[in-house]
Amino acid sequence: MALLRTVQRHLDRGLDLDRTPRPHRAPAPAGRRNETPDRAVLDPRGFPRPDRPAGASARGDASTTTLPLPATVNALDSISGPGTRRGSALMIVIWGLALLAATVVGLVVYFDTSLDEERARNAAFRTRLLAESGLAIALNPQVEPHDPVLRQEMGPDARFEASIRSEGGRLNLNTLAASTDRALFLDLFAAWGLTLQESSALADAIQDWVDTDETRRLDGAERDAYERLGFTGMPRNRPFTSIEEARAVIGMDLLAERKPDWADYFTLHSSGQVDVNEASAELLRIVTGAGELEIERIIERRLGPDQEEGTEDDFVFESLDQVRSMLGMAEDAFERIAGRLSVDDPARRIESTGQVGAYRKKIVVIARREGGTLLSWQEPPIEKP
Repeated sequence: MALLRTVQRHLDRGLDLDRTPRPHRAPAPAGRRNETPDRAVLDPRGFPRPDRPAGASARGDASTTTLPLPATVNALDSISGPGTRRGSALMIVIWGLALLAATVVGLVVYFDTSLDEERARNAAFRTRLLAESGLAIALNPQVEPHDPVLRQEMGPDARFEASIRSEGGRLNLNTLAASTDRALFLDLFAAWGLTLQESSALADAIQDWVDTDETRRLDGAERDAYERLGFTGMPRNRPFTSIEEARAVIGMDLLAERKPDWADYFTLHSSGQVDVNEASAELLRIVTGAGELEIERIIERRLGPDQEEGTEDDFVFESLDQVRSMLGMAEDAFERIAGRLSVDDPARRIESTGQVGAYRKKIVVIARREGGTLLSWQEPPIEKP
């Protein structure tokens, strides 16, 4: 029993030593306040060295005693413990993972965008190649408008389609402006909603634009009229170089309000006469002065038995006598309008469209039937999804 009590006493002393707070030096007795306390009794952690009694100085006096630590010091010790260090490390890991995730997401978005751009460039390139393929086929003088080679599938999502039309289906603006057929101008503009005075003023302004003198027509417009509106160097006093140029003529803004698609009825590359085999019913009615019933007979005859345009059974008028007979007009009446008409124009309008998925590319070319001389080349912007 004595041995057990001795072991228990030593264990109690060891536990007390582990829980011993850091010693604090008691106030020095009077007369010794300036003496430097001996710190040899403490280890680097501030605890008493095990080989020296707690509270004993190196000189062997009892000038130091152990006091309890303040509550704030114990609190700081608890804050800087192992749990706090583990929490800080966890926060660093979390922030690192967040940064890594943001980097990965950014890279994914970047590469996905790059792939989309590459796919778009590839589709645009392929649509242009397809459009050019259709154009090359349509320019062959042996290919007819109804030929199936003009429409081909080049894969599950790729195709091209080309059309061949006579440019004589439109009015030649330069030819009309230089002619003496003023009545056709007036009939055309009147059919599009302009009054007689408005039609006369616009017809004169167009002719003043293309003539080479500075003499103003009765209702026309020369340089002074354009300068009053703030435009210099107008009219050009030469033929139009594009249909878009005609928009600058005084009075064309009024026509654009009444007939927004007026430009689709004009060209600069036809022979100057309206091709009966190509012109729309509206234009044929204006040019011939015939009634709707007669014009309907012309259109039905052109479409052939299947009544579809661009098919093999389409009928082609080969002479103006056939046209006169179909219109039911007397010879003398027909002679007054015969100079406006033709049954074959040397210029062809070829439109070729290549398509890859939702991407579409169109090329519009006007060329001579004989020799394939290019008169015009237009490329509208590619159509994207």
